[in-house]
Amino acid sequence: GSAMDAIMCVDAGQRFTIFNEGAEQMFRCPAGEALGQPLERFIPARFRKAHHQHVAEFGRTGVTGRAMTSLQPLAGLRTDGEEFPIEASISHIEVGGQQIYTVILRDITERKRAEEAVRRQHYLLRTLIDLIPDAIYVRDVQDRFLVANAMHARAMGVRSPEEMLGKTDADFYGASGSAAFRADDERVLAGETILNKEELVAFPAGGERFLLTTKVPFKGSDGVVVGLVGVGRDIT
Repeated sequence: GSAMDAIMCVDAGQRFTIFNEGAEQMFRCPAGEALGQPLERFIPARFRKAHHQHVAEFGRTGVTGRAMTSLQPLAGLRTDGEEFPIEASISHIEVGGQQIYTVILRDITERKRAEEAVRRQHYLLRTLIDLIPDAIYVRDVQDRFLVANAMHARAMGVRSPEEMLGKTDADFYGASGSAAFRADDERVLAGETILNKEELVAFPAGGERFLLTTKVPFKGSDGVVVGLVGVGRDIT
């Protein structure tokens, strides 16, 4: 009764035998109205057949419980007609020769909204840094690229920034070429900032260019340096 999640039991005919307070609040339906009703009442019509088959097939397996991750998407239906995204798990036991299924649902509406907001922010940030004419990148303490913008990708001779992720300077410049940057990188990883350093760089895409380079420590939420952020401006 005190669970925040919706906890519901259905019989072999997939009709409710238990409908907790969390389910009442989630589906905006009192337990007295839900008991005896079919499970599909709280599932959008287009998903009902798949859900019914999933529960029935689950009952025929020897597995006692599992997350309902094979059904995508998962959605619930409130009594006022509002659909909402859910996570679900199901378990079953046999009582007196009858199958009893327990379904636990979690409303993930707020999480989905937050994820969508993060996606929008990421897209905006991605668009902005790709419009900047400077080469911008983030590398971790193992020298692996975590972020790179379009300008930096072009300088490295690859088609998109995504091709750089997980790779190191050595993958592009070779071991000897990347060694030229390591001294500065080590200083930054130790907490130092390198501001507007002029240097001549031979890019993997070809040609030498004069750069005005800035590198700053990239810190985690605990203040520990976990990498570096670099910006290179072509001043040739």
